[in-house]
Amino acid sequence: MSFYHVLCEGRSRGPRNDFVPGALPPRMTVSAASAAIGSTLALFFGVDPVLVGIIAVLLLLVFGLFLFVRKTLLSFSKGMRDGKRR
Repeated sequence: MSFYHVLCEGRSRGPRNDFVPGALPPRMTVSAASAAIGSTLALFFGVDPVLVGIIAVLLLLVFGLFLFVRKTLLSFSKGMRDGKRR
């Protein structure tokens, strides 16, 4: 099944003759195109796009927490060194 057929799944019965590569089919909104692209990725990789989004958010939170703790500990150690010098 081609990418275009996945984009128009449920909207047409067969290939269209007026297809222009890179252009959205008539009356297709951007959100519908995004959903079609997500379903295409799911077909290619066999992974649910929502699951990928949840994992990405969790990874960003863990990385942000790491940076926060690192900055806190570095500032604390710098303060301890500065306090010993005085």
